[in-house]
Amino acid sequence: GNGVALGTVDVHTYVIHCIFYNHAGATTDGMSYGTEGTLQKHTTFNSISVDNGDYGFTAVAANDRFFDYNIYNGNGTGGLLNINAGAHDLTAAPSFTNAAGGDFTVQSGSNCLDAGLQPGTNEGLTGDYKINIGVDQDDNTATGAGGGASFFNMGN
Repeated sequence: GNGVALGTVDVHTYVIHCIFYNHAGATTDGMSYGTEGTLQKHTTFNSISVDNGDYGFTAVAANDRFFDYNIYNGNGTGGLLNINAGAHDLTAAPSFTNAAGGDFTVQSGSNCLDAGLQPGTNEGLTGDYKINIGVDQDDNTATGAGGGASFFNMGN
């Protein structure tokens, strides 16, 4: 099935700093927002969806959502379905250090570095430390040395 799929309940989901990677199959999406209920709202930012069989992010129909500061690339059918791209979304490869080996930090020079949204604001940070899309690692160790941590690993 999909990397993550929501059902038909009325929910408000937060998808933040998540990675949906390599979910194979012609109809397999990275993140799928299910049948829209009357109270469904979705907040998605600083997340990556790449190399999935169908779409990176998909929704059954449009609803009240915030979707921006994400990256999607290399998905079988396309990046988005029934979701409007955010002004700060990227469609380039994230340059994972070693995704096949489970290291989802990004390499130096990745488009994900310094490109994320600071939670609680409507824009990214400025200054010495900025938020990244995907695993929010220390920018100074963005060489694939595992300078970050994910909250959990749901596997492939």
